[in-house]
Amino acid sequence: MALVSQKINHATLLDEWLTEPHKFGHILGYEKLTPLHGEWIKIFYKYRKFDVLQAHRGSYKTTCGVVAMVLLFLCNPNMRLLIVRKTGDLASNILKAIQTHFESNDALRLYMFSRWGITDAKTKTWSSEHTAFSFKKTITPEASITAAGVGASITGAHFDYIWTDDIETIQDRYSAAERKWTIAYFQELDNLIDPLGQTRLSGTPWHEQAVFSTIKEELFEGRRFPFGVVPLPEAELAEILARKDRLPYAEWCCNYELRHVQDNDTIGAFESTPVWDCQYCVAFIDPSFSDKTDTDATTVAIVGVSKTGKILFTGLKLPKSISDVQTVDTILEFLNKFTPIESVIETQLSDTGRVFFIDAFKKREFKYPIKNLWTTKHQSRNKHERIAATVIANKPDMRILDGTQQEFSLGVSRYYKGVAHDDEADAVAGALEHLATSPIVAEYAAAITVLAKY
Repeated sequence: MALVSQKINHATLLDEWLTEPHKFGHILGYEKLTPLHGEWIKIFYKYRKFDVLQAHRGSYKTTCGVVAMVLLFLCNPNMRLLIVRKTGDLASNILKAIQTHFESNDALRLYMFSRWGITDAKTKTWSSEHTAFSFKKTITPEASITAAGVGASITGAHFDYIWTDDIETIQDRYSAAERKWTIAYFQELDNLIDPLGQTRLSGTPWHEQAVFSTIKEELFEGRRFPFGVVPLPEAELAEILARKDRLPYAEWCCNYELRHVQDNDTIGAFESTPVWDCQYCVAFIDPSFSDKTDTDATTVAIVGVSKTGKILFTGLKLPKSISDVQTVDTILEFLNKFTPIESVIETQLSDTGRVFFIDAFKKREFKYPIKNLWTTKHQSRNKHERIAATVIANKPDMRILDGTQQEFSLGVSRYYKGVAHDDEADAVAGALEHLATSPIVAEYAAAITVLAKY
């Protein structure tokens, strides 16, 4: 790191950086920024009570925000900035990037030395959640930068600038409850901004009823940049274009064309229910026999019929194989909460192999008063046909239990023909199919019907 030994005209330097901010981005190490990105940076730092930037994924919009925040602190060293992203860790990543620039960039150190006579912006308040710069001269309860995830409690704080970036994510695409929560939190932030403060919203539109839908359409004029209008290196353009063949069409449209189309490719989100009031249910286990990463996981689905005739389901995805003792115990604990009539293990193994795995479960369920009725099933039908005939066909009458493991829930919602991992949707399909065809379940259902008459 070069030593700062001579002052320069800091006012002239800052004026140059503000005039062509994408070139200032190059100084910070973001050499791929173009004049268009320079205009994006200005969206962040030119005063406006509220502004928005909507651009396709991989277009450097967050990078532009980081460059703008650095410039804003040079213009207003006493600024109190709140960065909000979907999670606290993601918000902290931005905070740490800004920290690093002020700590290590020679041009910034020269600027600070010329203006304030300091070369070190660091203070005792220098964490992944809060940063106070040494050039901040006002004393306030808030630090220079605060990083928070959606849902974080920041009651009572006040900020000069709130930047919400990528708070609308894939979670909002497949969960109505998540969308409502994100919108409510975004709107609540208005209570934290000072009367003359500024708010920015940047990101991509994952769902037609998520955060961006709350913004007046006229505010998007000159603020929406779909794929094809942003200058990027040829290799990056080619890689992004290749995703079009890998993604469901609706997901490509919302993330890259910044528009929404009817989603006929993926199953989509299910209505949820807070109560499991099933009269009976079955469990279906789609096991993995490998502990290698990125291979199929062991997946459990439970499907039942509620008192009102709706099909309720929940499930669990586990990263290890069915031969792992902890995996077996986790499955047994999960089944014990719902006490299914039958618990089915899908297997392509011989009779000896099937007996081996059933025995492994039986030996571990000794501590539960209600034992499972274990059966096995060999699936021969095409997976997509099975999922289409069961899950997709019955979706209007299906409800997912609130609190279902998010990974499992997203796996079912995001299923489409040809998806790399289909374990979750396949397990639900297996459970649905067994619910409809098992003689034991049929006898139990008939018995309940008879008892209901008395």
